[in-house]
Amino acid sequence: MSMKVASQKQLGIRQVHRIAMMQGRSLAASGLCNKVAPLKIVHRKPHGTTRCYAAAAPAQAQQSQQRNLYANYAIYKGKAAASFRVRKPRWVEAQDGSISLDRAGSLIVEFAPVAPGSGTNVGNRSYQWDKKQTFALSPVELAGLVESCTTGKSMKELFHDPNKGGTDSGKIAKTLSLQRFDQGQDWYLQLAVKDSASKDGSATMGLPITGAELYTLKSLSEFLIPRLLGWDEVLAEPELVPANSYGSRQ
Repeated sequence: MSMKVASQKQLGIRQVHRIAMMQGRSLAASGLCNKVAPLKIVHRKPHGTTRCYAAAAPAQAQQSQQRNLYANYAIYKGKAAASFRVRKPRWVEAQDGSISLDRAGSLIVEFAPVAPGSGTNVGNRSYQWDKKQTFALSPVELAGLVESCTTGKSMKELFHDPNKGGTDSGKIAKTLSLQRFDQGQDWYLQLAVKDSASKDGSATMGLPITGAELYTLKSLSEFLIPRLLGWDEVLAEPELVPANSYGSRQ
């Protein structure tokens, strides 16, 4: 009897150990799940959360995108100076979201006379930019400049009336010319302005252009013509077609 009682006690103790071990495993498993669950939640964060964090940092990048960039090409001579800068094309957005060209860009030419008494030294010479006169060259007019540089012939005179179509039409007349000296390598760029409403009446400013300077203007014009028309923006935008489709050919 004593042996049976002892064996039953040992069996009971083993069952208690097994139950305790099973409960311990379940508790450990539940505790592990509680620890792992937050990790899964963090791992499964939506991408929007990451974008929110990234969107907070580019405030500096957005500010940098809003900065204005300025660049010009200038030619300084004894009686006048000419500065060239770009006016970008202007776009307009329609209600359907499409964007079209509203106004083509242009190359702005600014002429300024030399300041009296500034001397002949180029380094010490100054110009009266407060008395400057401007002329805006369209892409087609730039093509005329390129043609003149290519053929070696003087460019046809360009006439502008800033008030064309308005009540003051005809009061201001601007004439830009690029002429080549007699079979020489030098050219002469001149702007003549007639203003009947101004006390000064008219102003004429010009300067000689060397072959290298003319070649620079030619290269800039060839680079600018398609961009002033906005074609670079059109070609930079990808054309999306449906999958497994080659699009239409016209």
